[in-house]
Amino acid sequence: VCGLKERDGATDVIGCRTLTCQLSAHRFGRGQSGCVIGGGVAEGGATRRVVEAFTESRIRAGRQTEIGGALSFGFQFYIADSQEEAMAAAGKYYEENLKMFGPLRLIRALSEEQIEIMSDPKQAPTADLPHIEDAVATGGFLAGPPDQIIEQLKAVEGWYPGLDRIMVS
Repeated sequence: VCGLKERDGATDVIGCRTLTCQLSAHRFGRGQSGCVIGGGVAEGGATRRVVEAFTESRIRAGRQTEIGGALSFGFQFYIADSQEEAMAAAGKYYEENLKMFGPLRLIRALSEEQIEIMSDPKQAPTADLPHIEDAVATGGFLAGPPDQIIEQLKAVEGWYPGLDRIMVS
């Protein structure tokens, strides 16, 4: 899935075939490159597979890496008094996110058929697109009171002990 290549004394991530693993030139310390993984990667259970492949690639390149190391996970979130209130308020933003990133194949929860239908205004209402409730249930979108969101982020920290960077928007 992912590979590493030595170049000018630094190891760069190359050949990532997972669309939601959004590679960047982002540096995570001198001589190391990292991978930025968007929250959408969590949908459909891809995160673990992507993180393991990335970690194995770094180890093959001679860079001992604890699972989650040299990565940054990105999450969308909405804080409210309850999870239901947060989902109701953020639903319209989630739908706009689907419209923007779906055609770029950055939303794993969308099928090719749904992406095609979304581009046709007459068919779009019948696309049976994912809802924010689905994204919250799979961990791709964090919604609820602060304590609940902190709990969700702490769970991610437990699954990936090397992870020390999380972006939220």
